[in-house]
Amino acid sequence: EGDWDDSQGAFDAFRRWAASAASAQLESQAQHAEVGWSFLLDFCGRRQLFKRQVIECGKALLASSEWKRILHRQPTLLASLRKLPQDVQDAIGPKTTASQRMVKTATTTTAVAAVGAGTAFVASAMG
Repeated sequence: EGDWDDSQGAFDAFRRWAASAASAQLESQAQHAEVGWSFLLDFCGRRQLFKRQVIECGKALLASSEWKRILHRQPTLLASLRKLPQDVQDAIGPKTTASQRMVKTATTTTAVAAVGAGTAFVASAMG
């Protein structure tokens, strides 16, 4: 916990760098993206009072296609992101398209129907 007490200075420096970095500069530092995202997401989880600044920093990093790809495809980063407040997830997380939402709804509906059919089958077999 003590290390996190000193993390605000590191966050401030990282946020200033992200805000001022050109896209090419972000791309040139993409080998550090996983560590950078991990720090940012962990910081937000521990210091939710800074979530507005985390969102600003995250949006600046998303200007790089490589930083965006790493955040949106790395399972451990996505798991960390899902633990954060919904507004942070909505701002920097992968966007769900209308077709993805429809597939998810259809899958859920199919699963509910299958459970219902299974329950009916079991009830009739036992009755």
